[in-house]
Amino acid sequence: MNISSRKKSILTILRTSPAITIGEIAEEFSVSPVTVRRDLEKLEQEGLVTRTRGGATLRSQSEVAPALKRFEINIDGKMRIAEKAASMIETGSTVILDAGTTTGSLTSFLEDKKNLTIITPSLYIAYTLTNTDLTVMMPGGLMINEQMVLIGPECERYFKNVEVDMSFMAATGISERQGFTIMSPLQYNIKRAMLHSGRKKVALVDHMKFERPGFYLFANFEEIDCIITDEEIYNKTILQRLDESGVDIIVA
Repeated sequence: MNISSRKKSILTILRTSPAITIGEIAEEFSVSPVTVRRDLEKLEQEGLVTRTRGGATLRSQSEVAPALKRFEINIDGKMRIAEKAASMIETGSTVILDAGTTTGSLTSFLEDKKNLTIITPSLYIAYTLTNTDLTVMMPGGLMINEQMVLIGPECERYFKNVEVDMSFMAATGISERQGFTIMSPLQYNIKRAMLHSGRKKVALVDHMKFERPGFYLFANFEEIDCIITDEEIYNKTILQRLDESGVDIIVA
């Protein structure tokens, strides 16, 4: 069993058991404790488990790490996704960047773009673009401090009244049956407005999101034109739904 399959199996066990020990994992998969520790370390870096003395527990799905801390998780994968997304943006485009760590990583690849207008509810994204020649626009609204994002009716109205070339959307997770999800209801209406403001709708989701079904659905599979991720999609149900919905899949 390879590391990817083993990690998925460990997560499956933890969903039915409050905790698991290194010894139990080693015995279950016939691997050494050293290998198990590496697996758990990787899962913890991806924000999926919390390591304990001699084992691990499943990380609460309702726990949302502060915005800047989440940027430390799966940095390589997010940067690959962001670079591929940036290559799709043409000179003179207007683009919505949703608040999120993967969408935030896009800012690293936009400095050389010409005549580009970025619209975002994310204070982090706006701040990182302050020393560029790009035009940055933001709605009004109430700031959620830990997530550094604007919400509220004023923010929603703003996005309902704009039309852009592309909307790059973030997600907390993916539901096999329905589509793209978030954990907080506070951003639901705004994400719907951002999504439908874009003539092309692109979801930027790293492979960890396929392990997190989320809670509030904000986009059906049919509403997304393209998904960019950092690993092959092994969930056959999700893969089938994306294919049936005509969603282009790009693995960065």
